[in-house]
Amino acid sequence: MKKIVFLLSFLAMSAQAEVIHVKVQGMVCSLCSQGLTKKFSAEKTVSNVKVDMDEKMVTITTKPEQTVNDQTIKTIVEDNGVALVSIHRMNHE
Repeated sequence: MKKIVFLLSFLAMSAQAEVIHVKVQGMVCSLCSQGLTKKFSAEKTVSNVKVDMDEKMVTITTKPEQTVNDQTIKTIVEDNGVALVSIHRMNHE
């Protein structure tokens, strides 16, 4: 039984999350930041959202083995009144 618990723990730890850096333009106030945080956090595949007002960057961390597609990202960004500049994806262990 201990071997099974260890194996399951190891597999859960080795599952990769995805970190997505979304560069935006036109984010000028904390309401923009709060809106983006709220909308991205509502996505089922997202585990964490960090908005950097100075860098105009939204960093999204997904749940292990999950993703958020580019169209969803674009829609959320544009629906919050800011422009999408770029999306950069990287795996995170």
